[in-house]
Amino acid sequence: MTEALFALVPVWGAPAIGLITFLSCLALPVPASLAMLAGGAFVAAGDLALAPVARAALAGAVLGEAVWVSLYVGMGWVFAGQITELAATLGNLAGVLAAGAVTALLGRALWQARRRDRAAAAGRRIG
Repeated sequence: MTEALFALVPVWGAPAIGLITFLSCLALPVPASLAMLAGGAFVAAGDLALAPVARAALAGAVLGEAVWVSLYVGMGWVFAGQITELAATLGNLAGVLAAGAVTALLGRALWQARRRDRAAAAGRRIG
């Protein structure tokens, strides 16, 4: 996906950099910093103009962050009466996500150990 996004920069120029930056601010795994560096390199080479590239990157970042600000402020407005409960729930959710990540990592380690043991056992039976 990274290569496809980078291929957009020389073709679409500033709009591609703005879109990549916007998507990055929405927490999608896209390389905004590398896209902006590539944009700067195209500017230095004379293939793109500085002002549109800088405006697009800034606009993408501001719009992407505005989405998060709107969501959080909106959640605060909707749940104003239960703000302590909301904070506790979000804290519990973070704990659940962390526990899930630890569980997944430990499960993967156990699965790999099981595969190694089976492979070793199969090798002993053959030989």
